[in-house]
Amino acid sequence: MIAKDKLNPDDVIIEKDGSKLVIDKISIPFLDGTVVDYKQSLIRNAFQVIANKKAELSCSCGSSFTPKI
Repeated sequence: MIAKDKLNPDDVIIEKDGSKLVIDKISIPFLDGTVVDYKQSLIRNAFQVIANKKAELSCSCGSSFTPKI
């Protein structure tokens, strides 16, 4: 559940199959065209970046990346 008091008016909420992803305004250009998936496992449930054309490097867990400059 998303706490409404934690959202900014310009945040973007993307919802699919009952999962919600909140992206702040500053991050939108870095994530444009990115493929994000929600993975469930025994040790964690999390959104993971599957493909990001704007990433130079990414971590093995799929949670963070270094944008191309």
